Amino acid sequence: MATAQSGSCALSEAAQSDGWRLEALAVIPGEHHTAYAEFSTISARRADWSYELWDAWTGEKLRQLTPVATYQTQNWIREEAPDRSRAVIDWNTGPASLVDMRTGETLATMPVFTGDHFECCVYFTEDSRWLVLSVPDGRYEIRNARTGALQGAFALPPDQNDLDLSADGQRMLVIDAHAIRLINTATGEVIAEIPRHASPLLSHTNSRFSPDGTRALVRNGWEWIYIDALTGATLAAGGAAGVDSGLHPNFPAFLNGARYAQFADGNGDRTIIDARTGRTHFALGALADEPWQAIHFGVQPSADGARLVARRADGTASLWDLRSGRLLAELGSFRAQSDFEAAPGEEEPILLHVRIGTSGEFTFTQNNRLITFDRQGQLSLWNARSGAMIRRLARNDAITAHDIEVSPDGHWIFAPATEEEVVVWNARTGARAITMPGFDAHDANSTWSGDGRYLAVEDGNRRELWDLRTRRRIADLGEPGGRLSVPQFSNDSAHLIFGRINDAGEESVALWSIVARREIADLGDFNYVDPMVIANRRIAEGLSSGGYALWTLDSGDRLLSCSDSYMKLVQRDGTAEVRLLEQTRENAVVIWRLAPPA
Repeated sequence: MATAQSGSCALSEAAQSDGWRLEALAVIPGEHHTAYAEFSTISARRADWSYELWDAWTGEKLRQLTPVATYQTQNWIREEAPDRSRAVIDWNTGPASLVDMRTGETLATMPVFTGDHFECCVYFTEDSRWLVLSVPDGRYEIRNARTGALQGAFALPPDQNDLDLSADGQRMLVIDAHAIRLINTATGEVIAEIPRHASPLLSHTNSRFSPDGTRALVRNGWEWIYIDALTGATLAAGGAAGVDSGLHPNFPAFLNGARYAQFADGNGDRTIIDARTGRTHFALGALADEPWQAIHFGVQPSADGARLVARRADGTASLWDLRSGRLLAELGSFRAQSDFEAAPGEEEPILLHVRIGTSGEFTFTQNNRLITFDRQGQLSLWNARSGAMIRRLARNDAITAHDIEVSPDGHWIFAPATEEEVVVWNARTGARAITMPGFDAHDANSTWSGDGRYLAVEDGNRRELWDLRTRRRIADLGEPGGRLSVPQFSNDSAHLIFGRINDAGEESVALWSIVARREIADLGDFNYVDPMVIANRRIAEGLSSGGYALWTLDSGDRLLSCSDSYMKLVQRDGTAEVRLLEQTRENAVVIWRLAPPA
C-alpha cells in the first residue's frame, strides 16, 4: 500500500481532530494517464509503451498489457467510446480487442484491421452503444459496444463517405458517390437504394434516423425523402431544385417526442409532417435556412415540444401550436438570413451577430411563457399557449441577445432596461419586480441561486446580492476582482463564493454566509472554487496554480491542502467516502481515500 508521503496532500489539524481520515491507496507511475468511465478507472502508459489499467476507487491494478520493444508493434488504444466506458485496443500480436475500461475485461476479439492506424475505420456511435469497424476482408462489422456481440457483417462500397446508424443498431444508411442505401445490419440486406442526386448547386447529402430507428429523413441534394426504415418504402418526397432547405447538423429534424418531423414540400417550403405516416400536418412556408453555426435558427421548439417559433428568411417570426397546426401569433422582425455571409474562400456562412438564433432571441420558459428580443431591441413577454402578448418589457437597442437571462426556475427575467439600469421582471405577469440603477448595461451579469431566490448582480465596478422573495438588496459586496470571475452559490443557497480584492489589496476569494449576512472567511487566491456536498457536509474545493484545497462551508476552515494543482475529486453513490486523484510533479497519479468522521 502507498504511504502518505507518496503525494502532496495533507489534512489540517482541525480536520484530524474532527475525525477525518486521509489514506494513499496507490501510486500509479507512467508517462501518460487517462481516466475512463467517469473516473472509475485510470490507464497508465509506461516508458516501454505498455499499458496498465487501475481501479480508481480501490487502487487495485486490473490489467497489465504486455510490453513490446518497438513503436511499430506497440499496444495501441485505437478508439474510445464517447462515454469512455469502452475502448478498442490493438495488441502487439494477434487480433484487436474491445475492452470494458471499467473492469479491464475483454468483451470481444476482432480481426486485425488493415491500413494505417489513423485511416482505418473504427468508431463508436455518439451514444456509445455501437461499434463500427472494418476488417481485413474489406467488410464492415457492427458490434454491440456493451457486450461485444456481433450484430452483423457486410461489404460496403470502397468510396462510401457517410454512415448513419440507427439508435437500435438494426439499420444503417450508407452514402457513396452513386447511391444512398438503407441496410439491415443483421443480414447485410439492402432494404432500399436511392440514386444519389448530383447538383452543381447543392451537393450535400446527409440523413437522420428517428429516435426509435423506424423512420429516416434523407436530404439528397435538393431532394427530400422520408422513408419507412423497416420496409424501405418512401412515405414522402419533396424539395425543389436549387432550394437549400436545411438538414444541417443543428437542424431539429424530429419534434414533440418524434411525433412530427420537419420536411420540405415540392416548392422547397418547410412543412411539418406526421412522423408515423409522412402525411403533411401543416405548412410553415418559406423559412430561413439552418446555418451551420446557429442552433434552431429557422425553427425553435419549446422544451415540451408543444409549440415552436418559425423564422422566415427576412427575419419575421411566428409562433405555432405544433399539435393543432394553428398559427398563434406573429412575433415581429428578428435577425434575418441576410445577417449571415460567407467568409472569403468558404462555402458556409459565418455569424455576423453574436449568438444569433439562440435563447436570447426566443426563450420558452417552464410556465408557458415566451420571451422575445427583436432586431429593434424590443424585449417582450408572450403567453406561449395562446399567443397573446402579455407585456412589452423594455426597449434597448444598445444591448444584445446574450444580455438577457432567465432564472433557473423560469420565474424571473433579468435584462438591462437602459444604459445604466438593469431590471428583474416577473416572468409570468411581466410586472417589474426590482429596478437596479447604476449598473453598466453592457457589462452587467447575473448569477442565480439554485432555488431561484437569490441573485448576485455585477458589472466591472460593483457587485450586489438581492433577495427576490423580499425584493430587497441584502448586501453591497464591493468591487469584483480576483481570478474567480463568476460567483458561485452553494447547493443549498446558503453561501456565496466570489472573487474580490481584499483589504490588503490582494486578489482573493471570499466565502459569504447568506443566512448570517456576513463574510465567513477569506479563502485565499484561487481561480476555481466549487461548492459541493460530501457525506451530508457542505464543502468547497478550490484550485489554483499553487495547489488544491478543501474547506468546510459552515466555518470556512480548511479541511485539506495539496501542493499539486492537478486534482480530481470523485464521489460514488452509496458511500460517504470520496477519492482524490492527484497527478504529481513526477507525473505519477496518487489515489487518495478521504473519509469523513464516523
